[in-house]
Amino acid sequence: MKRADDLASRIETIFAKLPGETLPRFQFVTGPGEVIVHETEKKGYARIACRFGEGVRAIQWSITAGDLRPIGSEKNADGAVLLVRPDGALEAHVMECKQTIDSSTWKKALSQLEWTVIKLLAIAGALHERVERVVLYTAFRSNALAPDESADASLFELPLGVEDSLASKREFPMRTSADETEVDLPGWASPFLLVKVRKDEHGHASVDLRVLV
Repeated sequence: MKRADDLASRIETIFAKLPGETLPRFQFVTGPGEVIVHETEKKGYARIACRFGEGVRAIQWSITAGDLRPIGSEKNADGAVLLVRPDGALEAHVMECKQTIDSSTWKKALSQLEWTVIKLLAIAGALHERVERVVLYTAFRSNALAPDESADASLFELPLGVEDSLASKREFPMRTSADETEVDLPGWASPFLLVKVRKDEHGHASVDLRVLV
């Protein structure tokens, strides 16, 4: 864990130089372990246990409005985690929780996910580190765009919900497994992996944060 320990020390040193109102909170967790992503709003309550394996270290960030102001947007996802792989490389795993997915909430979720990815990349850049992989997650209870999705996950199809009017009408089919697909965002070089997490009636769920090995 020497590499992760060095990274932890540098994060603490660099962020100590920032004004308090721009400083997101963070914690380190050594695998095997888990971090919890919470959405405390009553209507869309969520508690998602995000597990990761041996040799992986998680840096969980709590980015709220007012943090990292130079980035320029106060849109933030519910969960933001940098994972340090056993080989020392970094991955960004970002989650947004919604009660129901429809065209409006999906558009908002994508914006929150994208801005949080940008902020994690900025944090890594400040450390002179490169993020090798980005994974997006959406946790939800129901999908209004595909009413049968709860019964048959293979029916999950969502419009991209981006600003471009043509792109926002597109739908993407399943490309990998019943719980994974890809999403294209304008301006990015390649699609992002999107993992769908289904909450139970209490708003609870769990998911494995899998890194490349």
